Amino acid sequence: MAGKNRSPNFPQVPLSKALSMVEALWAKEKGTAVPPEVAVKAFGFGTLSGPARVAIGSMRKYGLLDKISAGIRPSELALRILHPEDPKDRQNAIREAALEPDMFSELAETHSQASDDALRSQLITRRKFTQRGAEKFIESFRDAVILASLTESGYSNRTIEKESEAIPEQMTVTAGDTTVRPGPGTARVFSWPLARGVMAEVRLTGDEIKPDHLERLRQYLELAKLAVASDDDENQP
Repeated sequence: MAGKNRSPNFPQVPLSKALSMVEALWAKEKGTAVPPEVAVKAFGFGTLSGPARVAIGSMRKYGLLDKISAGIRPSELALRILHPEDPKDRQNAIREAALEPDMFSELAETHSQASDDALRSQLITRRKFTQRGAEKFIESFRDAVILASLTESGYSNRTIEKESEAIPEQMTVTAGDTTVRPGPGTARVFSWPLARGVMAEVRLTGDEIKPDHLERLRQYLELAKLAVASDDDENQP
């Protein structure tokens, strides 16, 4: 039972970050079960500190880690995300991870589209969260809902490519790193070289582009990173 000044347990690390960490663990240790103090080095921690333990706990709440006598290792659910049999399996597995925490699953049915104020009120008055705990919960919950909704919409690399191709070139006027589209709204395009022969392009369209939109984009890119990594593994001889 939660203490007077403590919030109920929930994954404090957002799912998008947890997926990146389990990917790093697989890249370093594959399916070998290793002690937590070894695993956290793959997560970017120097020691098994408090934040490192929180990360492990969050990953287990999402169902991404198995704990056995020899240590911890990526779970079967994590492997379905990292090495799926097909894109649909990856989408389903990410949704399972997003909704694995009981409270996430419950609130996804009732508050997935609620405002932060309404969700905060629910957490503090009905579920006995502290103010700080509610803010952390909202951050992780929103991240999970975004990824769950993303899989439901059938996201894939092909979807992005088709949407990009659907915008006629004659509708844009390039000005440095920013492209302005005539008519209602604007389209801002940023491009960067990543490696020889590899370029990245980000196109933002709409009447009012905000920093929050870039944060959501970052979360989508985390999923795209998993897709590219999986494609690389499949193409290896």
